[in-house]
Amino acid sequence: MKKFALVVAATFLWMAITAFGVEKSHDEEICAVTTALKEVQKTSGKLLLSGRLDESISIMVARFPKETRTGIEAFMLGNALFEIDQKISYAMHKEAFEKLPSYPNAALEWAMEQHRVGEHTGALAAYDTYTKTNPNFAPVHGLAADCLIRLGKIPEACARWKKSEEATRGTIATLESLVCDIYKNSSFHRQRAELRSKAEMGDAEAAAKLVLLDGTYEHDWWNAAPHMPYLESDIPLLEKLPEGTARKALECASKLFLQRGSKTEEQEAEKDKVSKERVETLLKKYGFFFDSQQTLPPDGGTLSLMLGAAMDANLLKIEDARKLFGPALLKRAATSHDAELHNVLANIFAKTPEMESVEKKGWEATGDARFAAGYLIELMSNGKLKKESPELLAALKQFPENSVITRIVMGLTPEPDQELLVRAIKSEFRKFSPSALYAGTDVNLRPRATALRRYFALLTKLQK
Repeated sequence: MKKFALVVAATFLWMAITAFGVEKSHDEEICAVTTALKEVQKTSGKLLLSGRLDESISIMVARFPKETRTGIEAFMLGNALFEIDQKISYAMHKEAFEKLPSYPNAALEWAMEQHRVGEHTGALAAYDTYTKTNPNFAPVHGLAADCLIRLGKIPEACARWKKSEEATRGTIATLESLVCDIYKNSSFHRQRAELRSKAEMGDAEAAAKLVLLDGTYEHDWWNAAPHMPYLESDIPLLEKLPEGTARKALECASKLFLQRGSKTEEQEAEKDKVSKERVETLLKKYGFFFDSQQTLPPDGGTLSLMLGAAMDANLLKIEDARKLFGPALLKRAATSHDAELHNVLANIFAKTPEMESVEKKGWEATGDARFAAGYLIELMSNGKLKKESPELLAALKQFPENSVITRIVMGLTPEPDQELLVRAIKSEFRKFSPSALYAGTDVNLRPRATALRRYFALLTKLQK
């Protein structure tokens, strides 16, 4: 369930413009608005990098004044701000739909805006508007099925899902990406601006969170990589921190992130050698792991990154890390609520008799669903878990729509009823469960809608 490294490259685009079969009649205006947005980005982009998020957004919106703003301008602004400010993109896409009621793409974007804030009745109506023009676009039928499930319209949801399976346009990968767009964390840019403001005042804890946030930018549920423009803009703030181990750890971590995000073709060709040499040089320069005191970074996030980098570069084996650092980390974790610290322990104690206890303590200390799921998997692997086990019931109550936990219940239920299948479908839409749920270590596989399709097939059979 856990991982040290998020290594799949993701290209940073500060504004993402999405179009599904754009109508020819709007081509000219869309091109003009795109050019205007690129021009205003020269100013707003600089503000965005410096953490002045609201000022950056205001400049973009002011470029197209409300009094004269066209439907296409509102539509494109909504697309540009979809991942940056949910409230304003919602307003823009609503305005676009009202001004362009016959434009299918405006209906689709307005549906997705309503969908991600839980306005399922309105979202369903907008999806239906889109499908009147595009009846064979499968992914939108799939999104509509989610709305129907959450509205309690089970037979209708199954029928709509059946349409998504039978439609001739669109792919399951497109559906997966759209579901991720709706349910992924949309607060990244806001969180970064708030952390940067605190880091500028010398807040070491905020600086640590900022570096780690920049370094693990989630493009979607399966791609995360350093957000290079943000990272490069925020690293100088570390100079405001007092000298000491915490600052050294963040400086080391930031350079590891930079190394990961800026590999040349030559480095890619010799990545094993380059990685080992560069990681070893950085860790020794800043005095971690390999110094005489075997110094550990003070916070779990930098510890996770740096230890993971050392292991990925074959500088340390997991057995070495467990032997060298396990006792000290267990002692530290006994009084810590740091989820990333407990995550490190779960990694280095994987496949050992201690793993069950490590996962249990991680859940108790942090309330993080990762450890609840990990603990249940350990219990199941050790033959201790049943459908009525109190640990499983507690996890279901605390995390009612966690796809991994619900999938564990499904694995213990040979003939699931409608209530469980509905829960499982909602959980998968919330976040697809990993392909390698019980396989052990390969956690970088792209989560797929495979389980979701199976659950709908089972639920459909119950309706007959």
